[in-house]
Parts: sequence; structure tokens; C-alpha cells
Amino acid sequence: MVDQATEQSETRRLQPEGDSTLMQLHGVGKSFPAQTSGGGEVCILKGIDLRLERGERIAILGPSGCGKSTLLNLMGSLDRPTAGSIWFEGQDLGGLKERALARVRNKKIGFVFQQHHLLPQCSVLENVLLPTLAFGRSDRAVVQKAEALLARVGLSDHMGHFPGQLSGGECQRVAVVRALINDPVLLLADEPTGALDEENARAIGSLLIQLNEERGVTLVVVTHSRELALAVGSVHVLQHKRLERE
Repeated sequence: MVDQATEQSETRRLQPEGDSTLMQLHGVGKSFPAQTSGGGEVCILKGIDLRLERGERIAILGPSGCGKSTLLNLMGSLDRPTAGSIWFEGQDLGGLKERALARVRNKKIGFVFQQHHLLPQCSVLENVLLPTLAFGRSDRAVVQKAEALLARVGLSDHMGHFPGQLSGGECQRVAVVRALINDPVLLLADEPTGALDEENARAIGSLLIQLNEERGVTLVVVTHSRELALAVGSVHVLQHKRLERE
């Protein structure tokens, strides 16, 4: 068993002081076993190179099924590449054991998905506080931070409500706050406006950009919406299994 001190030392191997690079992908590829009797593999991503600076924001644009979500899962350490390497804060994520990876995800990376994935039996405030329970307890200071974040996104009057009492746009704002509660340095948003109407989609897109500017969190938005991608500002296109700057 790997003890906690070893895990913490693994996650502290940061880049040299002054290096602004947060994440680098080198020749990243991903293949899956073919779902046929003949076996073999299906290649989804090939030779992906990307460098993210601290505080940067980018959009990854592409049609449904092109591998955008797969790429985001790799960047968020929810999956491992079958080729290449991913470096985060100066350490190779491929060298970390699962528990250490879980700690990186919980403490350093926030996720926003197309579906908000809120627990229906928990209040808005309780949903936001869930990530803080993984490696500790939610003390009063953390609760106050959650309340302040909810107020920041206009939900101060909804903290005791349940997801079923909220609109789709409100649920997605709760999901954004939940992603920020542990002060991540990287925020990954997978089609965050895909399930929303036009008005709410623009509101969530604007909120993500504002939070990037206010909090300095590096933002990666995966989307098939060119409007959202252009609003983010720096557009990369995923096509033919490769990522290219537009």
C-alpha cells in the first residue's frame, strides 16, 4: 500500500519556479479494442500535442463523435493514453498510481459536463460541498466559500433548493460552482452548454470566461458550438484524430 506521505510527495513534484506551463501533451494517442469478432483496435486520437499556460483559456471545436470528450478525459486523468504522455505541473501523470491520480483530480482539476450530474436528493449547497468530502471534512470556512461562490453566480436564494426545483441553466451554474469549490488550477468543460437553450447557453459561456478572468483558472472548453468557441477566443479544431490550432 502506498502511504499518504508518498502520494503527497508525488503530487508536489512541480515545475521550476517561474515556469508558466500548466499542462503539456506529447504525441498523445488513444485506441480502444474493436467491438468486432475480428479483434484489433480502433484509433480515436493520434499524435496530439498541446501546451497549456496557467490562466489560459482555449476551446476545442469539433463535431460529435470526433473524440473531443475522450481527449478531455485524458487531460483530466479520468483515462490514460495508449500512446504519448501528459505532464501536469511538471509531473508525468502516467507515472502516478490511481490513488495519487484521484487526489490530483480532486484538488487540482474541476469538471463541468453537458449533463450537470447533480444528486437529486441533495440540496444545492450539499451538491457543491460533495467534492470537499473526498479527502477531508467540510468545515465552516468551506461552507462559507461555497455560499460565496453560489452568490457569485446568482444562486444565493437557491442554496436550500433541490435540483428538481431548478431550471437547466441554474443546475449548470451549480455544477460550475461544484467544479470550483476545491480551487482547481484547471477547469475542464465538456459541452457545458449542449443541453441548454440559446439564452442559458450564452449565460454559461460568459460565466466560464468571467471565472477564468477573475480566478486565473486555466479553462478548456470542448464544444461543437462555434459561437461558444469563438467567445472563448483561442480555438483548436479536432479532426481526423488530430488537434490543430485554427
